[in-house]
Parts: sequence; C-alpha cells; structure tokens
Amino acid sequence: QQQQQQPPRPYSFQYEVVDPPSGNDYGQREASDGNVVRGEYRVLLPDSRTQIVKYTADNVNGYNADVQYEGQAQYPTPPSGYQFNGKPALGTYQPGFGFSPYQ
Repeated sequence: QQQQQQPPRPYSFQYEVVDPPSGNDYGQREASDGNVVRGEYRVLLPDSRTQIVKYTADNVNGYNADVQYEGQAQYPTPPSGYQFNGKPALGTYQPGFGFSPYQ
C-alpha cells in the first residue's frame, strides 16, 4: 500500500543564540506558505563580521540567497616576539609511481 503524499503545509520557526562567554552569536528565522520558503540566518564570524543570508526557495526558482556582511574584518595582532616558521610539520610527500599488470 502506497502512502499518499501530503501537500506542503505552512510553517514558521525562529531561534537565536547569544552567549558572550563562548563567542556564539547566531540565529535563524524561516516561514513557508506551503509553496515558497522565505528565511534569514546570521552568524558572527571569527573575524568579528556578521554574515547575514536572506533566502527564498520554491519549486520554480529553486534556492536563491542574498549574502551580506556587517562590520569590518578584524584580526588579532600576533604577540611580540612571535615568529612564523614556514616549514612543513611533516616530511614532504613523494609520490611513488609504479605499475604492474595483473596476471
């Protein structure tokens, strides 16, 4: 016996997490009328900018997103006396070439 597929139903949800001690700051909200999904999510990036993605999705146009950033990227200053050692941590990979037909 086959199950009948139910038509999409309207829904909506949202959540938000703001936890300064851990640095977590993100959220999402989304709603659908049963045909088109509209939503937005945002996340605080490690470089201190906030990424905001506004999107729509439906069976005709697919998924479409508008991505924006708020704020200026900021990078920490290395401590004084810090020196970068550009050598690889592991040995250099040397590929091994060889071929022998299966007999």
